[in-house]
Amino acid sequence: MPDSPPSHDDDLRRIRGEARDKGYDRAYDQARRAPGTDGALLHRLRHDSRWERVRTHVLARDPLCVSCQARGLVRPATQVDHVELAADIVRVHGPNAFFEAERLQGLCGPCHGRKSARERHPR
Repeated sequence: MPDSPPSHDDDLRRIRGEARDKGYDRAYDQARRAPGTDGALLHRLRHDSRWERVRTHVLARDPLCVSCQARGLVRPATQVDHVELAADIVRVHGPNAFFEAERLQGLCGPCHGRKSARERHPR
């Protein structure tokens, strides 16, 4: 039995352990958000107030998952995805292009996860 109640650090370790069990790649996440990297800029853009507005617009435009529809399935879109890599869009067209609705699509969670994994770890 512990001498003291669990600390906040204990809770964080437990949460991190659970996340790691679900495929969370902590090193990848830290590297992609490092200051001065494309990831740091993308992180700021995702937390910009414009993102929530364009996200709402895209989900209204694409209420069903675009990827599932292409396979003849019907699932609600719950996430907004950049059709091309967001880093490439920002690098080539500038940060404002990150928010252009024509570069975005609505996907369900499983399709977005598979697409992101393929982009993160290309074969």
